Amino acid sequence: MNPSAWTHTRACKRKDPINVIFAGSLTLDHVTAHLDSMGWTSPGRLILWPEAVDLFLPDGGLKRAQNDQRIFSLDPVGWLTRYHARLWQVGDQVIAAAHLDSPRFRPPGHAVRSFEAAEQLIAQHFSWPPGAFNVRENSYWLGNSQTRPALNDGYATVVTP
Repeated sequence: MNPSAWTHTRACKRKDPINVIFAGSLTLDHVTAHLDSMGWTSPGRLILWPEAVDLFLPDGGLKRAQNDQRIFSLDPVGWLTRYHARLWQVGDQVIAAAHLDSPRFRPPGHAVRSFEAAEQLIAQHFSWPPGAFNVRENSYWLGNSQTRPALNDGYATVVTP
């Protein structure tokens, strides 16, 4: 397992930490189907807060396009707050950058409130039904800890079948 630790903007600036890894035989379709069953929705091409984030892979040059990601949230509009996750299939694993955010109007977009709360919520949602997934919270060190704009402890939760 050697996932990228960060997402980056199209301008190559570091953006959000990766904080959930789905490994084993879990594909992007498996992960998104389970999120959907737990009430998460995908806005499809409708992105109300259109901050473009690409994923840079750790091999130094390869970059996953914005169109390769799937975006899910518990509230697609998020007038007050929303849990939001960006997911990518990278080789034989799915990686996610998840956070709790709230709207920001100048400039338009959203402000991250918590990375840890979203990581914990996804772990909780993949703990149901019992025994369907093996969830190991904060079990893989990615070294992407930060305190601003919100705390990320540097560990990713790993989910396997």
